[in-house]
Amino acid sequence: MSATNHPNLHDWIIRLLLAAGIGLRLWAVLGGRSLWLDEAMVAESIVGRDWAELAQPLANMQVAPLGWLYIEHAFVVILGDTDLALRLPQLLAGLAALGLFAWLARRLFTPLVAIVAIALFALSPQLIQYSAEVKPYGVAVLVAVVALLFCVRYFWRNTPLSWADIAALALF
Repeated sequence: MSATNHPNLHDWIIRLLLAAGIGLRLWAVLGGRSLWLDEAMVAESIVGRDWAELAQPLANMQVAPLGWLYIEHAFVVILGDTDLALRLPQLLAGLAALGLFAWLARRLFTPLVAIVAIALFALSPQLIQYSAEVKPYGVAVLVAVVALLFCVRYFWRNTPLSWADIAALALF
C-alpha cells in the first residue's frame, strides 16, 4: 500500500493475478470433470478402507504419503465419498500455497519481480492441475512453500529456528 493507503498499480495487478489464480483453481475443481484413472485408483483405497487399513499398501500399485491419505479420508468421512470431497484438500492446499507464495514474493522481490513470480505461480497449468486432482501433489506444493517460508524466515532473522518453529515445521 502507498502512503495514502490507496492501492497502487502493482497492488491491483497482484490482486488481479490472485483472483485469476483462485478462479482457475475453483474452475478446475468445480468444472464437473470426473476422476481420471489414476485418481480413481487411489480414491478406491481412500474410500474403501478404514483408518488402520490406510497404512497398508494401496490397491492398484498406488503410493501416497500416509498423512495425505489420512487428510483425504477425513474429508471423505465428513463430506461423503464424492469427487468434490476427494479434491477439496488439494484445492484448499493450492489456495493456501498461492496466498503464501504471493505474501512471500511481495516481501522478497521488487514489485515488478513479485508480479512476474506471482503470475507464474498463479497461472501455472501444472499448479492449477495439482490443486484439482486426487493426488498428493497439491499438498506437496503447499509443504514446499511453507518450507521456503521457514527458510526465508531463518535467513532474515539470522538466528536459529526456535523450538516452536521446528515443531511447527515438523508437524506440517
